[in-house]
Amino acid sequence: RESGIISLAGPLSNLAVGILMILLYFFTNFFLFLWIAKFSFWLAFFNLLPIPPLDGSKVLIWNPIIWLLVLTSSFGLMQVV
Repeated sequence: RESGIISLAGPLSNLAVGILMILLYFFTNFFLFLWIAKFSFWLAFFNLLPIPPLDGSKVLIWNPIIWLLVLTSSFGLMQVV
């Protein structure tokens, strides 16, 4: 349980940074913020892949529903931006 929660912190922080960058992009229209958001969402998605050295395998073992929710959220945000 503890390992899953700790492993979830990295992808969630990537999602938070991406959302913050989208908000900054809308207020400033500075294109670099949009690229940082895209990269943050991609990094969260990649980190959640269920390959053993990555965090996704630990989160999937801990709670498959939360893993799927965060994985689809990062993929969806990656497609929208």
